[in-house]
Amino acid sequence: MSGSSGGGYVPPQSNSFLDCETGKFSTYVSSIDIDVLKNLNIGDILEVELLSNKIILSNSNGENLGSIINQKNQNLEKCINQGFEFEAKIISIDSPACQVLINSKKL
Repeated sequence: MSGSSGGGYVPPQSNSFLDCETGKFSTYVSSIDIDVLKNLNIGDILEVELLSNKIILSNSNGENLGSIINQKNQNLEKCINQGFEFEAKIISIDSPACQVLINSKKL
């Protein structure tokens, strides 16, 4: 008989967001306002806010770019509710798509 012995299947590990101080992840922006996006560039920093149970990204003028919908939102919401602040760095723009890196603000 042949076969392999060893451990069972181990699913791939995701880019986890477990620590409010050091956690980070990349995601795409949903419900993008194209008029706001056209004035942004790769490397720009956006504010991350929790408004009406949605995570909203806004530019330095307070204009909302869009929201994020990600499996890590629940952890991020928990951290924001605990007083941690986050920012989103734009890492790619392929209009109308925009990808950001969410991480905690460095004090």
